[in-house]
Amino acid sequence: MPEAFRNVAKALGLHVEGKTDEECATYAIAEIEKLSETVGIPKKLIELGIQEKDFDFDYLSKNALIDACAPGNPFMPTLEETIALYKELF
Repeated sequence: MPEAFRNVAKALGLHVEGKTDEECATYAIAEIEKLSETVGIPKKLIELGIQEKDFDFDYLSKNALIDACAPGNPFMPTLEETIALYKELF
């Protein structure tokens, strides 16, 4: 899926000609992480006062997978992958 980041990298200022999809993806991700930090987006939910013990991983993961927008994602994770992704937020 790194090829999906080529346009993002280009929009973020990378001269993409001659770059691999992987290089474009790495650049795009790094730039988005820098922007998130600059504007103050927390990296972990604990920074917002949300405790892991209060988080219903199963409920939220199941609902994320049946959300009307889910089919538009370039990758459809399994329930287990979705739970793991949420757990990384802590």
